[in-house]
Amino acid sequence: MSAKRAVLKENRSFAVSAPNGDMTAANSDGHGLWRGDTRVLSEFHLLVDGREPEAIDVRGSPGSLEFETAAGDLRIGRERYVDGGLHERITITNRSSSSIHSSIALELAADHAAMLAVRGIVRMPASSSTEHIPGRMYELDLDPAESFSFVVDVPSLDGLDFDSGLAHIRDSYRSWARECATFETDNPTLNEFTSSFTLPMNPNVARGALRFLAQHQGKRVDPRTEEEPGKILHEVRDGEVVERGLWPHILYGTVDATPLFLSVLADALDWTGDTALFDELWPAAEAALAWCDSYGDKDGDGYLEYGIGVEARNEGWKDSNDSLTNVDGTDVRRPAALCEVQGYLYRALKGLARKRPELEARASDLAVHFDRDFWMAGESFVAQALDGRKQRVEAMTSNPGHCLWSRILPPARAHAVAERLVSPELFSGWGIRTLSKRAINYDPRSYHNGSVWPHDNAIAAAGLRFSGFPAEAEVVARATLESGMAYADRRLPELFSGAERVPGKVPEDYEASCRPQNWGAASAFQMIHTLLGLEADATRGVLKIAPVETGLWRRIEVNGLHFGGRRLDFSVDGGRVKVGAVPRGVRVEIGSES
Repeated sequence: MSAKRAVLKENRSFAVSAPNGDMTAANSDGHGLWRGDTRVLSEFHLLVDGREPEAIDVRGSPGSLEFETAAGDLRIGRERYVDGGLHERITITNRSSSSIHSSIALELAADHAAMLAVRGIVRMPASSSTEHIPGRMYELDLDPAESFSFVVDVPSLDGLDFDSGLAHIRDSYRSWARECATFETDNPTLNEFTSSFTLPMNPNVARGALRFLAQHQGKRVDPRTEEEPGKILHEVRDGEVVERGLWPHILYGTVDATPLFLSVLADALDWTGDTALFDELWPAAEAALAWCDSYGDKDGDGYLEYGIGVEARNEGWKDSNDSLTNVDGTDVRRPAALCEVQGYLYRALKGLARKRPELEARASDLAVHFDRDFWMAGESFVAQALDGRKQRVEAMTSNPGHCLWSRILPPARAHAVAERLVSPELFSGWGIRTLSKRAINYDPRSYHNGSVWPHDNAIAAAGLRFSGFPAEAEVVARATLESGMAYADRRLPELFSGAERVPGKVPEDYEASCRPQNWGAASAFQMIHTLLGLEADATRGVLKIAPVETGLWRRIEVNGLHFGGRRLDFSVDGGRVKVGAVPRGVRVEIGSES
């Protein structure tokens, strides 16, 4: 057993346990059954003659987990699913050749702890009112090969049939899978990995996210939550920390969500051709553009900036307190204009120019000023940011990879950035580090100063491909996918250590990394998207496929890809593309690697 924890999620409920299925509140991995931001089950212990069984294996299937454990000659199977609570069937089998007497105890408790308190983000007194949930006690006498089963439901539910509930969950996953594109390669390990994480290739995910963000878009000025008219939210929280006023229900403390909202809206039109959605959300887009012109750019220099936030000192995606420093390690004067955020704005302006053509000229002006202000000629690289004095923050970071993705860089600059990103200074063998290993504050086990983030690499790989560097894109995409394939659970974590890749070893963990995490999970699809060279223009009905040859597979089959409200199939064998029946109104263009 190499996995240290087992995680199962369904909607806003999720369960975290040890590999044997048990939960301990004091465990640093955040054990428990969580409903939103509140832990509703903190202790869950199955004891055989007073001791926890030993973990043997954990197997996952859509919507459920199966734990295999042992206590002497007893084998214990635990089937678990989450649906409004935790539901588990425990089966104890005598694997010996003689009868066994054993005492079985199930101990349960709920501390109703707040997630932000457990993570140490908010200070709250330890719960003194832990609820002890009625458990179970059994005295078993089992003959050879005889089994005994019982079901646990938390919260307790009358009349719930375990098999019916499990079938319902699995049916929901099968239904979801039918709505999504599927990918199958001639690499069995990659198939095992991607089967769980490429399912979100479904435009309804983007539609739902865009509508939710527009619905909760800022309407007023509130310094406590950093809400401003037109601004897009950072996060939504609930539970005790919100009820006590210790944390906002909705926090708007981010500088990048608003331009990214605009960019994704344009991307959604490119992939779906859904002009009704675009028109529906255009008022929100106008409000977001107005925020970019006013609250997001308080000094009127054309750049989006942030000061010191209410809950976070830094408000880009690298939001740890020490993620923005000068080359000597000192803190950066605020307000700060991050390089990637200007790229997001550029991409948004270009994408929305179809509706407001004057935005095209504004995007061009932004690119010219960006090149003048952010380019470091001596390093042939992009500065991480401009500080409060409009001086360059000259740290060598992964951030310019996002500038490739946004296409704000002219070709000559893009070439220099591409070379630097895949150099040993930044590339660990598993991915691009967040900070150069030459930096004075480099730490491969830090949150943002030397670690590797799959979503960061997914954006950089896409940027490398868009900018005409397919070989470099393949290196980054393959390395990051291989990191997920190397883990026993075949999952891309939120982040991992930036230590050098060692043959035969898995990437070093970052202990507090979320796993699973939606950025990491979505990154797998983005990497495959990049390797396939997919570019969409649904308004013209044109889909481009330009695969790059990769060591990850020779052959890949894609079925049910959503494009322009239709679905199509294609396969890639080496560099050859074979397209199935092409829907009416769709034209597929086969491109080259470059």
